[in-house]
Amino acid sequence: MKRLLVLLLTCLSLLATSASFGQIRAAKINLASAATGTVSLSFEHVRKKQFAWQATIHYRPSLKGPNFLFNRTEEGWSLNDSKSQVIGGQLSYRWYTRKGRTQPTKPYFALFGQTQHWSTQLNYQFDGEVYQLDGNWSQQTFGLQYGVQWVIQDKWSIDLTLVGFGLAIGQLSGEATTPQDGNIGFWEESLGKIPFVGQRILLEGTEGDYQLSQQYTTIGLHTALRIGILF
Repeated sequence: MKRLLVLLLTCLSLLATSASFGQIRAAKINLASAATGTVSLSFEHVRKKQFAWQATIHYRPSLKGPNFLFNRTEEGWSLNDSKSQVIGGQLSYRWYTRKGRTQPTKPYFALFGQTQHWSTQLNYQFDGEVYQLDGNWSQQTFGLQYGVQWVIQDKWSIDLTLVGFGLAIGQLSGEATTPQDGNIGFWEESLGKIPFVGQRILLEGTEGDYQLSQQYTTIGLHTALRIGILF
């Protein structure tokens, strides 16, 4: 994933310095992602006032301690130490239904591809015993988006992706340790309630040592609320 981040940063740098750019460019930040602690930056280049490329990188630094993704409400379980990190990017090609830089309202359709990688370490306790999971979740999504971008005073933009959906291909992997075999099914059921992952967590092994390896396809969804500056 470090190579992916370097590639995305290089692409953004090349886009920002290219002499072939027209007059319509925008740098944006995703407010919806910021609400979850994720930094998401986008760069858009509009071609012929109606077609545009937009590249996005997003990163959530390592967060420690229980958080909203992993809190369990089952009686007897407690989440002590946890750490998670997210990195990814998106590339989209937009078609605006209205031309012109100064059009105040500009609906758009877009083709997009997105990749994200999530790594986490979880430390649970149940009945005084420790359950640990070191896991990785990678997902690639390809699909369509619909949204609206509002231009304010030919300088600022509000970019709302109302809906985005597509085919998502995912991979779960990791290792887990438990004090005994007896509660492994109970723990799987608890882990399966993590949002976006669901019942895909299946641990295979014995005597307290388990492996997580699961591939899946599903429908991926995407929305965003970005504010930006045109230049």
